[in-house]
Amino acid sequence: MSQTSMKKIIFALVVLSLSLKVGVLHVTAQTQPEDWSPPINLSLSGSTEGPVAVLDNTGIFHVVWLDEFSGAMYSTLTDGEWSAPVHVAFPFDGSTPRLVLDATDRIHAFWLGIDNFEGILYYSSVNAKDFGSTQWSPTRQLSDTAVTFDVVVAQDNSLHLTYLRAIDSAQFPAGVYYLQKVPNFDRWTASVPLYQSPYLRLLTSE
Repeated sequence: MSQTSMKKIIFALVVLSLSLKVGVLHVTAQTQPEDWSPPINLSLSGSTEGPVAVLDNTGIFHVVWLDEFSGAMYSTLTDGEWSAPVHVAFPFDGSTPRLVLDATDRIHAFWLGIDNFEGILYYSSVNAKDFGSTQWSPTRQLSDTAVTFDVVVAQDNSLHLTYLRAIDSAQFPAGVYYLQKVPNFDRWTASVPLYQSPYLRLLTSE
């Protein structure tokens, strides 16, 4: 092996060694523990579950959870201070909602209500400033049954929802369905099948 070739190999090994060291240092720096703030007891009680939160466009955190004895509880984080938890008769009281915010500062809630052991997919919305009030829009049923669902907000404020149906009917066989809410209008399109299969009748939310 020539001296020139040997020098090239040594140089390559040195570069590789330095790269590995830099990579280790980089990973180590990224895995340093953050300075977390002390935990805060928001519920001030036990027997709670299903907390969900949404941050509105004014910087206020809205948090909702279920209390086994009191139902839906609500608290906000404003200017670094948490409000005392209060019970609110939300449209989704008794269920854990999925909350999404659009650019107009309107919060949209989706949840599964139980009726005859089938999950019914519901929807309602409210201006963020009225979240803890009774100003929610009338509850709307989007599907007579759903195992699970997901929703996103597009840049034009339209809502795009998919859900899994595990129960067959003549009009809606088991499958994955899609529908959307037209921006600036309280109107939802009809459900459109994306994929249908009798195998989906065996699926559960888990």
